[in-house]
Amino acid sequence: MVALLFGGIANAGTITPPTTYTISITEKGLPSGTNWGATFNSVTTMSTGSTIKFSGVSAASYYYYPSTIAGSSSTTQYVPTYSYYYVTVPNMEIVTVVYTTEYYTTFAVSPASSGTINQGTGWYDAGATISIAASSYTGTTFSKWTPTAGITIANTNLEATELTMGAAGTVTADFSANTFTSTFTEVGLPASTHWTVIFNSASKTSTGTTLTTTANPSGNYYWSIAPVTSGATTEYVASPAAAYMNVPGQTSQQIVFTKEYDVTFAISGTGSVSPVSGYYAAGSQIPIQAFSGTDTFSKWTTTASKVFIGSTTNQGTNATVKGATTVTAVFKTSAICKSACKLTFREVGLPASTPWGVTFGGVSYPSSTSSIAFSGLSSANYYWTAYSPVNSGIYGVAYFPVGTSSNYYYLGQETSIEIVYEEYAYVAFDTNPSYVYGGGATAGSGWYAMNSVNPLSAYNGSYFDFSSWSTSATNVTMGSSTSASTTFTVTGGGWVTENFAQPTGSLHLVEYGLPTGTSWGVDVSGAFAVTYTSSTPWINITGVPYAGYNLYPIEGISGGTGTEWNDVATSASLNSQIQTYASFIYQKAVYVTFAVGPTGTAGSIYTPTTNWYYVGTVLPLIAYNATSGTNPSFKDWSQTTGTATITSTSTASTFAVILATGTITCNFK
Repeated sequence: MVALLFGGIANAGTITPPTTYTISITEKGLPSGTNWGATFNSVTTMSTGSTIKFSGVSAASYYYYPSTIAGSSSTTQYVPTYSYYYVTVPNMEIVTVVYTTEYYTTFAVSPASSGTINQGTGWYDAGATISIAASSYTGTTFSKWTPTAGITIANTNLEATELTMGAAGTVTADFSANTFTSTFTEVGLPASTHWTVIFNSASKTSTGTTLTTTANPSGNYYWSIAPVTSGATTEYVASPAAAYMNVPGQTSQQIVFTKEYDVTFAISGTGSVSPVSGYYAAGSQIPIQAFSGTDTFSKWTTTASKVFIGSTTNQGTNATVKGATTVTAVFKTSAICKSACKLTFREVGLPASTPWGVTFGGVSYPSSTSSIAFSGLSSANYYWTAYSPVNSGIYGVAYFPVGTSSNYYYLGQETSIEIVYEEYAYVAFDTNPSYVYGGGATAGSGWYAMNSVNPLSAYNGSYFDFSSWSTSATNVTMGSSTSASTTFTVTGGGWVTENFAQPTGSLHLVEYGLPTGTSWGVDVSGAFAVTYTSSTPWINITGVPYAGYNLYPIEGISGGTGTEWNDVATSASLNSQIQTYASFIYQKAVYVTFAVGPTGTAGSIYTPTTNWYYVGTVLPLIAYNATSGTNPSFKDWSQTTGTATITSTSTASTFAVILATGTITCNFK
């Protein structure tokens, strides 16, 4: 009996390891009753419960890939914490998959193209706190945040704030358009004269020297000014008469009105005349030319008190406009000559003894007198051109022929041609500073008629705005040295400089997450490199030039032994011209030590290592048994009080949610 007993005991103590195992995959985080599935070792099983089991699994190593689960609506989904698990059977027979709820959230601006948001449309964790920052474009101002139900915003009136994601929906940054007043100033009209500006298709009239249009949002507006009539034969013409005003870069425009008279050009007999009838500026000199047909030019007739003719017997001469009248070219029915003809070129407008000349029939003829005479001309067509420009010997001053400066001479039709020269001065334009990109003026370096009044407008460059005009004041004078749109009067050679200033603004930086009173800071690099610190959640930096900047928050802010605070993003960037706010989210990091026990040969831990971890980090804990030694088999997990929340301390494969600095130990037996 004893033998049998001992034999029975001996047989019962012989344990045969199983050849296959059952693997349990448990989910956490899905709503009760959610239909989910797991594929393990090429076998797929669906379930509405919390656990799916796979039996008949052989001892081996496997990869398990959990899938994202669609929610009850298209804007909700459940995402596994880890994209895959490395499972060793039989060391791991239980796998826990933690699902996080995500909501699809749309970020938008209103009205469209009025600003930007630092977050983009996409999936966000339920309950997550997210930093949001809105930046307005030029011409708009941030107004408020408008979230749909379930999304909570800490302060809807702050450009930089944070929201809590409680539901799927839309977050809209609302902007309001800035409006500006555009001012037109006139010079040259008689007092109390009505004048009109058509601005953005709307008509505005004034009898004063200024005219304004108000409540104009940012934009590029077309404007025009029609001539102002004064009686039947007189008008005032605007210069410039039409252009675009890019608000707010330009909000003012000076208009110079020039008095003009109606001058009619007519013929008596057979021939033609240049120029055509029309309005001409009071006091202007008009080159006029008579062209013979079958008849021969005889003379010019007009009312001398209205239009003064330089030489009434020259086919080519100049007319000075003093009033409205008719100028007639008179032709007679006879040829001047049929052979051996004579022709004289006369200049008008040059200082005495100034060298000038003509090229006639391909030959150059210079002169220092007021005329150049040709005789004995035979039957032929001769092409002629006047010298241009002609220098008087004064630096920066030259004379250019106005009106007809070249033409053909036909035998017997003309005896004299008058060339009218007008004095010009060279004006050079430049910018200050010279490296301004994209900025400049509507006028450029070149020759300008002496005593002329010329329109001028400045346009801003990249990161630079117009500041003022400076000139060689004795020769070039500005209508206004501070208005971006003005005029300049030329009385000699000189220069005009468009001065630019780099506008400045403010940067508004905010942190979230640090304990109250914690000192933090940001390194700002770009056009300058400075570190700004604060013990409040805000850092306001004024006088920042418009430019692009990189922002680097101070990392590793100490929170005591084994504790520090770090910014999640580590850096940010902004363009201070259109974006002035940036936010930084700090998270608490703790130093966690991982160990195995007891001393002596034991198993090992897979994945986590001793390091810094953000509070709230979910770590998979996986214990591996040893193949030999005094303590080969997993026993349980233990920790320094408060270090973490461990899902199951008795399971070799589990999860730990990090809470504080400390030690997590995997115990073996």
